[in-house]
Amino acid sequence: MLYFRTDTQFREWVQTVFIPGTSDAEIERLMQLYPSDVTQGSPFDTRLDNAFTSQFKRISAFQGDAVFQGPRRWMVENKVTTDVWVYGMSNSPLQFRRLHSFLVQHSQ
Repeated sequence: MLYFRTDTQFREWVQTVFIPGTSDAEIERLMQLYPSDVTQGSPFDTRLDNAFTSQFKRISAFQGDAVFQGPRRWMVENKVTTDVWVYGMSNSPLQFRRLHSFLVQHSQ
């Protein structure tokens, strides 16, 4: 993952390794949803920090959604038959000031 430096390398990796058989239209949408702007990738809100290459934070955001967030959200929305609490972490300064939340956002 560290050696990806271009949009083309990211696109080829997704189409051949991560989601083989993905159509060009699907890849184009994916490229829009996960832009190569390193200030928008994961870990989020860290500006240029952790941007080891021009594609690193983009790939981190994509993999985080595809491997963890997406399946977790799908499971909660489709397979859970009772009320469940879903937690998300936040390290924003606004959340930090509200100590009663302990940096955890709750939703049901």
